[in-house]
Amino acid sequence: MLNLRDLIQPNSIDVFLDTYWQQQELIVKRNAVDYYRDLLTLTDIDTLLTTTEPLEGHFRIVKDGEQLEPKDYTSSITWGNRTSSRVIDVRKAIKYYSEGATIVIEALNRRNKHLSVLCGSLEQELFARVQANVYLTPRNAQGFSRHYDTHDVFVLQIYGKKCWHLFDTPVGVPDESTPYHQRVGTGHMSSPTTSVVLESGDFLYIPRGMVHEASTSDETSLHVTLGIYTYTWFDFFQETLRICREDSRFRQSITLSDLKTRKMNEVSELLFETLAEQFIAIARDSSAILENISGRHIASRRAQFEGVLLNLESVPSLKPETLIRKRLNNPLDVIQTEEGVLISNGGLKITFDERFAAAAAFLLSCDEAFPIHVLPHLTWEDQLYFITTLINAGVISPE
Repeated sequence: MLNLRDLIQPNSIDVFLDTYWQQQELIVKRNAVDYYRDLLTLTDIDTLLTTTEPLEGHFRIVKDGEQLEPKDYTSSITWGNRTSSRVIDVRKAIKYYSEGATIVIEALNRRNKHLSVLCGSLEQELFARVQANVYLTPRNAQGFSRHYDTHDVFVLQIYGKKCWHLFDTPVGVPDESTPYHQRVGTGHMSSPTTSVVLESGDFLYIPRGMVHEASTSDETSLHVTLGIYTYTWFDFFQETLRICREDSRFRQSITLSDLKTRKMNEVSELLFETLAEQFIAIARDSSAILENISGRHIASRRAQFEGVLLNLESVPSLKPETLIRKRLNNPLDVIQTEEGVLISNGGLKITFDERFAAAAAFLLSCDEAFPIHVLPHLTWEDQLYFITTLINAGVISPE
């Protein structure tokens, strides 16, 4: 399966992070049309569009910077006594596509195994949320007008060609509070700083805030955009404030006299100084804040459950020597609690009493397959209970 190193090679991860990450674009020309063959193909998209009756919420159709209304390309379907009015009408979608519109499939990593595994790997390596959108653009067309994104972008050219124009970065590391406005694309943005034609197998990294646009010429284009949503210092201080809120002093009202005079009285100034010192003290204890952010990141990630039903069939035949392995790239965390230990697998939380603390720690640290009998400080009955519970939850799988 592909990972970060595969996407950016021949560059190393250290070179990428030190030289390019959130600083400048990275273009990798490969002359390898089959490089992403095992990730996604045009046939996969054709099958998805024409045989699965996809819902409107997963799709957009865009032409020349304008997004079509969903009612223009959806229809109602009925099965049994139920009706859905949000299903993509393939005939309408293909008609717009043949007239120059781009078909956008959003968050395909939620429905495609290979993209899901790649996004999970990147989430682990970059400590960020990752979403895979797919863009299918016909010949001589442009879907989106010039803009910048408020997240970092990896572009994987799957099929055909697309010409990309990159411009300056008018807003430093923007986030959702500083979205793109048309006015930043005028004046000094009239000429691109870099232009490149991506062909099948090529890779492009665009830092957040870098203005860009893309279009096709004489070939159709299919590319995957991996949106990288990082955690920022603003998130860090938001978490600091969340902890501060647990202190009742931070929840006290600002006095009416302060608001009316727009000036703090002596009592308010003393409280302000106390709260400011407390805020700084909490922020300086960065380990607690980073642990909270890390925990939320792990909880937000999507666990891999493929094969769980088959794994359940193997439970009755488990033996002490049966080999067990953690699922690839699953967002696993182990948290000590007053009652014992909690294992977090994405949004799923499994609790065990303190007898299982050593076994949980062993599982977290072990990246290779291991026989059940090596789980420390447990009887066979407890080992079997521990393993069976985690198989049912999709945390581990037998070899």
